Formats: sequence, C-alpha cells, structure tokens
Amino acid sequence: MTEEEPACCAAAREERSSGDERPSRDSDVDDDSLPLSVSPATDDDSRTTGMVRLDGSTFTMGTDSDEGFPQDGEGPAREVTVDPFYVNKFAVTNAQFLEFVKETGYTTDAERFGWSFVFEDFVAEADREHCLQNVPAAPWWVAVEGANWLHPEGPSSSMLDDRLKHRLLPN
Repeated sequence: MTEEEPACCAAAREERSSGDERPSRDSDVDDDSLPLSVSPATDDDSRTTGMVRLDGSTFTMGTDSDEGFPQDGEGPAREVTVDPFYVNKFAVTNAQFLEFVKETGYTTDAERFGWSFVFEDFVAEADREHCLQNVPAAPWWVAVEGANWLHPEGPSSSMLDDRLKHRLLPN
C-alpha cells in the first residue's frame, strides 16, 4: 500500500480535510516497541498451529463498476501481488483477542492514537460529542475519540457487554 493506493475503506491522504491533526498509521510509532526481525514461519512452526498457508499470487483488486466507491478504496480495478502467508483457519472471537491482549500487552493503533473510524450509523447518540470529523470523500466514516476494539462505536459502547463470542473485525 502506498499513499497513492490507500487502504480499503479510507480515502487517499490528499482527500482528507485540511487541518487534520490526527496521527496517521505512518506517524507516532514507537520504533523501540517493534520487533527487530521475525523469522519466516514454516508449516512445522508452532506459530502456525491452527493456520493454513495460502500461496501468493497476482489478482485484480477493486472494481471499475459504478457500484463501487473509489473514495473507499474499492476502485479503480488494479493488479496486486500478494506474497504467500499464513492465516488462521477460523475467525478470532473477541474473547480470544482479549486473551491475546492480556497475554501480550498488545496495543492497537486506535488505542495508541485515541480514536478510530466508526461507520456513521453505528455511532451512539451518547458518543456524538466525541466525533472529531469525517472524511469528506467518505462521509460515512466518522473519526470517534475513544473508539477502539474494546469500544467499537465509541467510549459508551463496550465489547464486554455481549460481544465476546462475536468474531472480531479489524478496526
């Protein structure tokens, strides 16, 4: 992914409104917290237990259809090459992710930055005061202060209420 090819569900950096003071994924990262190197995984590696290896390939990503939203990273259609990688056989539940966080101390980008994008229709009325702004090119995504995996719609929501068995979607 490059600045010219934004992530899915995100407008290109130059399309964000001016005066956007919020940190990007590329800034404010504590390099000391990142591993210096990680050896490649193999089929007999304990890290790949419960995983399958997917062969890398080149595929067409995105669409040129009028149904797609280029502002959301859905277009234009383009060729993308993916290296081989391992993926879990089953989706991770929120309870499993919570266990992982407790065991490792992992901190998500949303937790580090103090905000995350939330689909506009999911922002609770109680959290409207925590809305920082939206992306003009993708107004259905609202930056909500205090939103993260544990508080998916903003600070008044909680993953612990009744969603621990739900499958976790990245935020």
